[in-house]
Amino acid sequence: MAILWTPQGSLNEADLRDLEAELGTVLPGDYRGWLAATNGARFSAPAWIPEHEIFAEECLWGYRTGLPGRDLVTGHRSTRDVFTADYTAITRTLSGNIAVRTSGDDVGSVWEFDIDRMREDGRYDPVAVCDDMLVRLADDFTGFLDLWEVDDSQTIVEPWQPPGSG
Repeated sequence: MAILWTPQGSLNEADLRDLEAELGTVLPGDYRGWLAATNGARFSAPAWIPEHEIFAEECLWGYRTGLPGRDLVTGHRSTRDVFTADYTAITRTLSGNIAVRTSGDDVGSVWEFDIDRMREDGRYDPVAVCDDMLVRLADDFTGFLDLWEVDDSQTIVEPWQPPGSG
């Protein structure tokens, strides 16, 4: 079953330019458009990407959300030891992070980093991670959104909220 997203708001052009200035990069077209419309989004139910066994831990981050765990700039800064400047982290998963490629070849593609691959490899620098340990999820952000499904394996007694949201 497809995931329904709960937008966190919207961003105007000035907000998007401020965000790009803080990140130090220009955001790819479809991701930038999605942020303008949603300012990030929460999952409406427990979610995962079955093909890659990626489970959501948080929402897809937005800008100036007032919550450090849901903020693109905070997330970007906290993952500089994982991703090179060619990538911008957009959320955390149970096993790592997801990032969109914002410069270099293949701008707009979406990638997953699993911390276990880094532990197995033994190299702990962003160049090694980005050259050898990322898994491509989608050619663009729209394709990435289409990968998510409801995780029916979880029993929910109360309405589900992402960790740290309540």
